Amino acid sequence: MKPKKFPSNFSDVRDHRKKRQLYLYSISGFLAAYFLFFGIFSFFLRVPFFRVTRVEVVGAESISSGDALAALQATALKGSLIKSLFGFGNILAWPTGANAHALALLPAVKSLEVRKDYFTRTITLDVTERNPYGIWCFEESRGPLSPSCFWFDDGGTIFRRAMGVEGGAIPVIDDASERETGLNAQVLPKALLPNFLSVLQLLDKSGIRGARVHLKDLGLEEVTVTEPVGPALLFSLKFPAANLGTFLVSFLNRPGYKNFQYVDFRVENRVYYK
Repeated sequence: MKPKKFPSNFSDVRDHRKKRQLYLYSISGFLAAYFLFFGIFSFFLRVPFFRVTRVEVVGAESISSGDALAALQATALKGSLIKSLFGFGNILAWPTGANAHALALLPAVKSLEVRKDYFTRTITLDVTERNPYGIWCFEESRGPLSPSCFWFDDGGTIFRRAMGVEGGAIPVIDDASERETGLNAQVLPKALLPNFLSVLQLLDKSGIRGARVHLKDLGLEEVTVTEPVGPALLFSLKFPAANLGTFLVSFLNRPGYKNFQYVDFRVENRVYYK
């Protein structure tokens, strides 16, 4: 018996069938995945368990609850198609907190976290506002008689305009360095900010409150502190002032301290006075 002969193009036919089967399997897999995804999406979208019943905002004092909510909702869903389809009526669409874009819209807010209670289907926005630490006045924009003044926090971030800067126990900085900034900005460059804040901390620990701090030229990297009565205190921003507490307290307790013209701390580990 002679072996059966196959047509010369048999291998081509077989490859064609395999490709067609693979194509059909791919289409079937895609449709199955599509309907599975659609079913799961519909479930999470329609099931009452994920529907938000109440939204609360706590910790908002200088800003309104509506502003906090609007800033979060304006930025939270960007870049996420699934969450955008869910919408804020679904608890799954809510983020865990505000991103940098949302906080940029709320200069007075240091952080904004979101808590989800799936049992009560409640969303709670926990707002932590910035605490006033000092007032920074820029003289360049309006001149020394009418400066542009802002509140800044203990991290050096400007967050609100300030009105009425005379008196009180909070430090006031007069900045005549011919520059101006605005909300959400740092009062000083990163290289100088920690040492500047250490000066304010030193003044507070030493009992010097309500003083005025003068910054004339940023390039000099130094500040001058003045009080209504007493000598001017000169500090360098090239090193921290934390170690100057002992020297400063000794001068404050020295007889005739109020009669000094100045006390100069601009040289590290040295004190000069007149």
